[in-house]
Amino acid sequence: MYAIVVGGGSIGYYLARGLLIRGNEVTLIERDPVRANARAEDLGSIVVTSDGTEPNVLRDSGAARADVVAATTGDDGANLVACQVAKHLFNVPRTMSVVWDPDHARLFDHLGVDVIISATDLLLANIEEKLSADSMTRFFRLHGGDRGVVGVHVPPGAEAVGRAVADLDTPMGAEMAAIVRGNGRVQQASAGARIEEGDEVIAVVPLEQEEALWQTLTRQR
Repeated sequence: MYAIVVGGGSIGYYLARGLLIRGNEVTLIERDPVRANARAEDLGSIVVTSDGTEPNVLRDSGAARADVVAATTGDDGANLVACQVAKHLFNVPRTMSVVWDPDHARLFDHLGVDVIISATDLLLANIEEKLSADSMTRFFRLHGGDRGVVGVHVPPGAEAVGRAVADLDTPMGAEMAAIVRGNGRVQQASAGARIEEGDEVIAVVPLEQEEALWQTLTRQR
């Protein structure tokens, strides 16, 4: 199978990595040069530094022979455009997209996106099911078993409240993926996103760094 993944954030990166491990051919398109370079250090030449919503970029990445295009950026609009271009210009048989705002899911469905993954529904369902007394939700381990996806609830009075993700003392090897706000909205944990009281921060973290991440997000002022 040949897959094109648009967006090199945590979701796109681990999707591309997982597909590679399973023997698939993959191209990962990420427009931010810094992030693209970081992904290329691990994934190699499959990473393309460009805008995956542009038809010429998808063409040069082999969209005409792709079996699937998966849009995983933090921008619903960009994800929709990538899927539309893939399906209607290159006849990609299967398109998939992460949708951050649940209000957009119906539009994605109406416009023919084949697989719609609601970040809000997925994360909230897991949080409600697995929330533990220590304010850390352990969702699952990634392939290889040395890293996991966790959620940490940010309590009132935490030092992290009001700080940008980039300014947090994030443990080595950990990467913030998404933030579930108190109102149920989900957003990508971009460098400039600020932590609010009551947030659920979703992160990919080495198992031995779980406690350090929990301390970073819950430590009181």
